[in-house]
Amino acid sequence: MKRISIYILASILFCTTSCSKWLEVAPEDRFTEDQIFETEVGFDEAMNGLYLGLAKDNLYGDKMTLTTVELLANRFHVLESSSPYMSLCTWNYNATYSFESFSNIWSQAYTSIGNANNLLAALDKQGTTVLPDAKRTRLKGEALAIRAYVHLDLLRLFGPVYNSVDSTKNAIPYYTQLSPEIETILPANQAMNLILKDINQALDYLKDDNSAEVGYNNYNNFRFNYVAAMALKTRALLWRNNKEEAFKLANETIALTDNFTWVTIDQAKNPRNPDRIFVNEMLFGVYNDRLYLNYDKYFSFELEPKSILSSGSATFIENIYEKSSNDYRFETQWKIPSYGVAYPTFFKFADITNKDGNYRQRFTIPLIRKSELFYIAAETAPNTADGLVFLNKIRNQRGLSSLASASQISNEIYKEYLKEFYGEGQVWYYYKRNRISAIVSPNGDKTSAIPSNAWVVSLPLNETDNR
Repeated sequence: MKRISIYILASILFCTTSCSKWLEVAPEDRFTEDQIFETEVGFDEAMNGLYLGLAKDNLYGDKMTLTTVELLANRFHVLESSSPYMSLCTWNYNATYSFESFSNIWSQAYTSIGNANNLLAALDKQGTTVLPDAKRTRLKGEALAIRAYVHLDLLRLFGPVYNSVDSTKNAIPYYTQLSPEIETILPANQAMNLILKDINQALDYLKDDNSAEVGYNNYNNFRFNYVAAMALKTRALLWRNNKEEAFKLANETIALTDNFTWVTIDQAKNPRNPDRIFVNEMLFGVYNDRLYLNYDKYFSFELEPKSILSSGSATFIENIYEKSSNDYRFETQWKIPSYGVAYPTFFKFADITNKDGNYRQRFTIPLIRKSELFYIAAETAPNTADGLVFLNKIRNQRGLSSLASASQISNEIYKEYLKEFYGEGQVWYYYKRNRISAIVSPNGDKTSAIPSNAWVVSLPLNETDNR
């Protein structure tokens, strides 16, 4: 049997201070893996390394949220047809920029999975004597949830459209241990079985999370907590098209989210420390203290028009938000700058003026939102009247009035996804899951037809050539 790629084997090195020690000191002074896990601090650093790995640019710090997956969904305007971004907007996966983007996502994703597996093995080995039982149990739950989360996103991006026919098509390999052996590429339904198995085990390990302490005020939404794992399972069930179970679990999870309080307009518009990201509603997200640099790289109004990812025109973005200036999201996340380009630019992840106070929310990338549970419940409710109740809850929390009729609820849910998840990489998966083949693109303010072969991204050559 062939051996696993080098980027998987490299995952035994964690992205913490221990990593730099490992790489920089003389061989005779190196920290062995056993030495790293000799102390509780070592386990804490390894766990922190998992979260830092998720925040890297090749995963959720950029490509899986801000750019690559958003460009697939044509969320931003690309001025020049010669721009490398255009290859993603036109679903040209053979172009160099697209090819490299997907290869980098794949490599970093499986590195993070390898790190999770290495930590899980250490928790079962050294952790039994080094850690208190309650902490060891919680760390196992977090690592399993991370492993499931990343595998699910790989399945959603590289796997087939999930239905009764396509679910049997090959999708991704699923790694449950760090090994030099290459795992078989599994059909999508078998990969989903393993994802749900990991989530169920994670929930069992995280079940003693104190619900009174889980929430934004305790920073527990910067780790994979019990409520976030419940929400992840709800997302997975919806992807599997198990709407009955998704609705049931969405309701159960919503009942646990009181401590993840809704943002107010005053909080979102606070002149000193605005919460444009709505961090207190976030069930789980990753911290990246360099996020503002990616804002400067892609979205800053000071960029040349040919380089900026923006609305492209006031008309396009106003139509997305249905010309409602009352919508918190439109009002706080999009602005026409005082100089530079003359159309709305994306301010959601911009730095703020005030440097004292709470830094964390300025550098956060949301991965699971409370609002997603309401959208799932609205979509999967057994009748449209019940679904409308969930949908109107979000509308009201975003400064919009309730819809009186549920006759067009599917279209209204679609429009809410477009408003809610800018810069978070979720809309492409909504398109794929629902086979939405015609979208309004800011690239010429025209309707773009998504070809059927765009839904499945081919596995990178650094994976297939090694088999």
